[in-house]
Amino acid sequence: MSDNIIEFPDKQDLHVEITFDEPDVVDDIFYGLIIMLRGMTCEDDVTYGECVDACIMAAAWSAKQAGYSADDLMAVFQSVKVDDADA
Repeated sequence: MSDNIIEFPDKQDLHVEITFDEPDVVDDIFYGLIIMLRGMTCEDDVTYGECVDACIMAAAWSAKQAGYSADDLMAVFQSVKVDDADA
């Protein structure tokens, strides 16, 4: 008799590649984030308000990794304009 068990690869054997299409890499990242946010909010454990806070934190972390100064990041935040149609 044989058990029907799938053998998963060890973590060190697992290799995942993601390819972004140029010049739409920002859109690709955005849609990837949207998919993750929808997955995290499908239960009642995480709210979209918490996602907003986390995304702002992620933006600040990403800016630091990209070499932005605090003033550069604040300028980016201050340049964002949101219309009711965007929300």
